[in-house]
Amino acid sequence: MKNEIKDLIVAVKGKIEFLINENIEIKSDREKLVTNEKKLEEEIKDLKKRLAESESNYNDIKVSNVLLSSVKDRHEAKDKINSIVREIDGCIALLNS
Repeated sequence: MKNEIKDLIVAVKGKIEFLINENIEIKSDREKLVTNEKKLEEEIKDLKKRLAESESNYNDIKVSNVLLSSVKDRHEAKDKINSIVREIDGCIALLNS
């Protein structure tokens, strides 16, 4: 009977030691994951900042392209807009009749 109790105590001690070691490993893994998460969050912030800068640069380029476009292109665009406005005015006149 005493041997059975001793064997049981040894088995429980072994399981407790195993659980303690597992707990230590899990804590270590968790710390690594938390560190990695912080690193990834910083990378996301950096990428968002770079994206905003790229979008701003793209918009600046679009504006400068419009400003630098040829007079002919601007004249054609103005003619198209005027044509569309005339069509809209015609539609409004038909609706009012």
